[in-house]
Amino acid sequence: MLRHQARERRDEIAVIAADSRLTFGELQSSADLLGSHLVGAGVAPDSCVGLFVEPSADLVTGVWGILAAGAAYLPLSPDYPDSRLRYMASDAGVGVVVTQPHLRARLTGLVPEGTTVVTVDDATAPSAGSPATPEEPGGTRNTESTGSAGSTGSTGSTGSTGSTGSTGSTGSAVSTGSAGRLAHPLPEPRADHLAYVIHTSGSTGSPKGVMIEHRSVVAQLRWLERSGYLGPEVSVLQKTPVSFDAAQWEVLACAAGARVVMGPPGSFRDPQAIIDTIRAHGVTSLQGVPTLLRALVDSGELATCTSLNRIFSGGEALTRTLAQELLRALPDVSLINLYGPTEATINATSLAVDPASLDDASLHILPVGRPADDVTCHILDEDLRPVEAGRSGELFISGVQLARGYLGRPEVTRERFTVSPYVGAERLYRTGDLARWNADGTIQYEGRTDNQVKLRGYRVELEEVASRVEEHTWVRKAAAVVTDNPRTGSQVLVAAVELNEHTAAVMDQGRSDAAHHQSKSSKLQVKAQLADPGLREPAELAGRPVVPLAGAGATPEQRRA
Repeated sequence: MLRHQARERRDEIAVIAADSRLTFGELQSSADLLGSHLVGAGVAPDSCVGLFVEPSADLVTGVWGILAAGAAYLPLSPDYPDSRLRYMASDAGVGVVVTQPHLRARLTGLVPEGTTVVTVDDATAPSAGSPATPEEPGGTRNTESTGSAGSTGSTGSTGSTGSTGSTGSTGSAVSTGSAGRLAHPLPEPRADHLAYVIHTSGSTGSPKGVMIEHRSVVAQLRWLERSGYLGPEVSVLQKTPVSFDAAQWEVLACAAGARVVMGPPGSFRDPQAIIDTIRAHGVTSLQGVPTLLRALVDSGELATCTSLNRIFSGGEALTRTLAQELLRALPDVSLINLYGPTEATINATSLAVDPASLDDASLHILPVGRPADDVTCHILDEDLRPVEAGRSGELFISGVQLARGYLGRPEVTRERFTVSPYVGAERLYRTGDLARWNADGTIQYEGRTDNQVKLRGYRVELEEVASRVEEHTWVRKAAAVVTDNPRTGSQVLVAAVELNEHTAAVMDQGRSDAAHHQSKSSKLQVKAQLADPGLREPAELAGRPVVPLAGAGATPEQRRA
């Protein structure tokens, strides 16, 4: 796919970073040189190559270079703690890591002795060999594969769930030029080869390496193209840490002809840096979790990002309140709600938000929409039977976007990837998410199967309670827990809230941007204005566990770690 773009728009800008720019032709040539270097280092198809690179042009080159070598890239985000990076590298058995010169020292303590360390600069230096042109990949590659993330042909998919992403080739030969173009020939990629491995924590246990194949990536990218979310007119901000599943379509967007604008390191937790980058480079598409989107709204500057025409929300439930505020700040933007576990290759469903639907006061959490073209969703009961529309069940996913499984975890793979005699012989991924079919055919996310509690005989979904509390104009974020009342001994449902400093009357004193200004002279008055039974006494709260709110760190519920 990238090679096709390099032929079609060789001199157009593919990547913009703080200190450099790459055209499509330059990106392809650099990727081929890096790939050839990696082949010479012993990299082979289905092996994992670590990618320990900060957000930069080197990050994009590193991804495509590893794919050109036929290997799978293992994103090792420098933002991660050393202990996690060390575990990920060991779990994947990486023998080669691509990095940057200034990260070499830190990398030494993260990988086993004997690991080959390669920098993009070393691999793409003139002494590494002359780059092949986009028309001439070099070596012994005789035809262009259409079933890999580095291929050029169409997948031939028409949206069917049975697509493999490996057809659509015309069978035409590709000139390879002289054998001296690249020091080591690049292998022919196959649809069933691994493209990348992403570690996800899930709800329990050690992080698990999710193995994603080329055909799954191609299916996702083609769907993004057909949906109009990627294309030559699109400029995507890459700011999600690369070890997250959601970052992959940002990094790989060049395959669809889109321009990738690299945010500065750490920008995923810096709303001002994101806003500055959008304005400086005319970014048209922004992806973020609702927590980040809330911070952008609260900054008061999102409305100045007039180049944006699409905002993608994912990783957490999108509330009606936040959707309204996003569209109030940018009325002409298209808001898309995305859903997809790592095991289903980035995005499994999507919903283009209809602004008129937000007038429905009964809507608290927005639907996650309909399945992507090569994805089928199933909502099943405890016996793996399909449930009727309107009834809750567990969400299962099938189709070409499913992962191969968990790296080195055959038992866990068999547990999470299953079959149901009631929906055919398809391989199903058990998401652990509760959902229901809406009357219009969209899917309504209802929380996690492991986040339901029983309170006085009633099943309570804690995420739903928190979302209802967040409907209050004073509340920025909420979390719900069930705890014991020390006075009565019975269980009670308690909501912990973070107030919105812009709208909460108890917090807006002296703020020029506050919705109103009311001085609170006594705690009694504050208690009276909050929902009954009001604030808890400090002594009653002492010793209770802290409930973390979603933020820069990944949570099991985000499903994208």
